[in-house]
Amino acid sequence: MDGSLPGEVTVHRCFFSRYYDPRCCNLISLMDEGLITGICGDGDFTFTKRITEGSKVCKACLRRKETI
Repeated sequence: MDGSLPGEVTVHRCFFSRYYDPRCCNLISLMDEGLITGICGDGDFTFTKRITEGSKVCKACLRRKETI
């Protein structure tokens, strides 16, 4: 896993991608998103690419929510 600013996360290899189909991976990704968002507080963690959907890597981004 690599990270860079501002909040970009790249997963190069995923053990589970051999076993999860895209639907299962999406469900697990949603749980990961909720967990990371909860730990980080006011933010949004979203996967944009997944290995199980044919991408070479998984990509996600952590962004702070804008306050008005």
